Amino acid sequence: MGTAVGTALSAVAAIAFSWRSYRFAFRADVAKAIYRRGRGYMLFMLALFLFHNLDTLLLSRYAPASDVGLLYRVASRIASVPSYFVSARTCSLRSC
Repeated sequence: MGTAVGTALSAVAAIAFSWRSYRFAFRADVAKAIYRRGRGYMLFMLALFLFHNLDTLLLSRYAPASDVGLLYRVASRIASVPSYFVSARTCSLRSC
């Protein structure tokens, strides 16, 4: 809940400070182009979402919610930090 509130507040603050840079208007041609270019990534992004969240769902079936919600999520977030360095190194060896 705290992450959602923090994200919402930061999005509101970013828009409030930079509102002169935006012009809100819907353009169907742009929406179609975004969909057309992005549809190839839809399954990949769904799989990535499941990969990042399925462990918590499965673990919640066997462990108390307090352990999964606090201890496991915090530990997995801390443990994911080294993976960013591995990704950065991999991207530096080839174009990402």
